[in-house]
Amino acid sequence: MAELPIVCTLSTPELRERRAGLLRRVRERLQEARPLASGDGYELRFPGDEETVAEVLELVRLESRCCAFLRFRVTLEPGGGAVTLEVSGPPGGAEILAAELLPGDGAGTGVGGD
Repeated sequence: MAELPIVCTLSTPELRERRAGLLRRVRERLQEARPLASGDGYELRFPGDEETVAEVLELVRLESRCCAFLRFRVTLEPGGGAVTLEVSGPPGGAEILAAELLPGDGAGTGVGGD
């Protein structure tokens, strides 16, 4: 498969709306974030309640359309446990979404108390 360009296809107004809505809501639910061992992305952990699961899945659905260069993996732990979202991609790719979801510079390993 040919390498996809690292570009978001949202217009400025669409990105503004996404930031004010879904990205903000998902960011507020983020419990923990850490770089993947492979160095090509991030592992993001969220509570496993029904509303958060729906928001994370919607994020994956929408972001996979506008940022086709990203790879997403969602893990739902049994019994309503945590939701883990792995976001990875080519060099510099995953940092684009991380910049929208992580507090600060996107390089921290903890969320909430940092």
